[in-house]
Amino acid sequence: MNIGFLADSLSRNGGGLFEVQLSLAKQFVNLEQQVSVYGMRDEHYATDSTRWLPIVPQIFEASNFFNFGYTSLLSKAILASSLDVLHLHTLWKYSSIVTHSWSVKTAKPYIVTPHGMLEPWALKNSKLKKMVARFLYENRMLRNAGCLQAFTSKELGDLRNIGLKNPIAVIPNGIDLPEAPPLALSERSNQMNGRKFILFLGRIHPKKGLLHLVRAWKQVVANCPNASSWKLAIAGWNQIGHQEELMLECGSLGLRTYDSAPKDFPKEIANLPSEPSVHFLGPCFGADKNLLYSLASGFVLPSFSEGLPLTVLEAWANRVPSIISVHCNLSESGDTGASIVTAADVESVANALFRLIDSKEGYRQSIADMGRRFVEEKHQWPLIATRMLDTYRWMLNARSCNGCPDFIDRVG
Repeated sequence: MNIGFLADSLSRNGGGLFEVQLSLAKQFVNLEQQVSVYGMRDEHYATDSTRWLPIVPQIFEASNFFNFGYTSLLSKAILASSLDVLHLHTLWKYSSIVTHSWSVKTAKPYIVTPHGMLEPWALKNSKLKKMVARFLYENRMLRNAGCLQAFTSKELGDLRNIGLKNPIAVIPNGIDLPEAPPLALSERSNQMNGRKFILFLGRIHPKKGLLHLVRAWKQVVANCPNASSWKLAIAGWNQIGHQEELMLECGSLGLRTYDSAPKDFPKEIANLPSEPSVHFLGPCFGADKNLLYSLASGFVLPSFSEGLPLTVLEAWANRVPSIISVHCNLSESGDTGASIVTAADVESVANALFRLIDSKEGYRQSIADMGRRFVEEKHQWPLIATRMLDTYRWMLNARSCNGCPDFIDRVG
């Protein structure tokens, strides 16, 4: 089968979306499928392009007009590739028009993974721009998709609620487990002179709930004696000046802030005095990211909107006890003890942080162990790739009722 992947960014600029595409594409190569990948050049593609090997993506220079991603060469390249199925991994761009046009011209099916871009909060963000896009081209493209992918049953409901009646495959994100067994929480603390830290890792953007997080952190350090040995670490790339907003808020709350390099951070906090502080570590990839996960004693993601966040799966895979908001769409993990699930408001996040920090280490370790079990059972890439291939085959076989996989919802 010749499978096409189409996205905006094929580098770290795409965050978790990039990692998902990369891992899924490589799984298909391992399963002896042909994979063709298309995307737009950005400032990090030259650095990250080798991660795609043995796949060599076709990369295009896009116009900067309204960040629309227009290039006249994209449609020609996809038409010339003799694809069997096209998998679109982005919305609100010229690639949506290209995808629909390719299907009309070839009579071949396409599947769309929204990656949380059709969540209620996401649709309200830049609402007017998205309403215009939906009217001009996006609704037509979505409604004519052979199938949509939802990461969770909650996302399935969101897609139905905006009127989409297509078949929807409920297939979660996947993860590669670390090669080395993660350290126990006691060993992590010992490596940092008894200090511990709670990690946020992702885009520094208002939708991630970080203003609520630093306000909640202030409540915790002011009221929880056990918090004196803990630090809050915020790792990620700054978007629309939100880090500066967070640092001003920390200053007004009396929280000291530090700018640290990820590789220096563990030694730095081991030698700092016990005080309420927040550490901004900048973008973290590769070895830097792995180091933070290997030493973190907690992970937090208090987002207002997500699809299925890869960073939560990474934290679980590294046995980091995690606090996640209900909007991470992983609430079932709370039922199994694999995470602490909270509402996305200051009081709720503060209560969850207090619960994690003020508990015995055995309780935190049990959450970490259950998170690892959860990801091992539900989110490993070979299972995800097999289900996606089954979906492609079903689409190519004219969506037969008899051959419909049980994870595809066909009721519109």
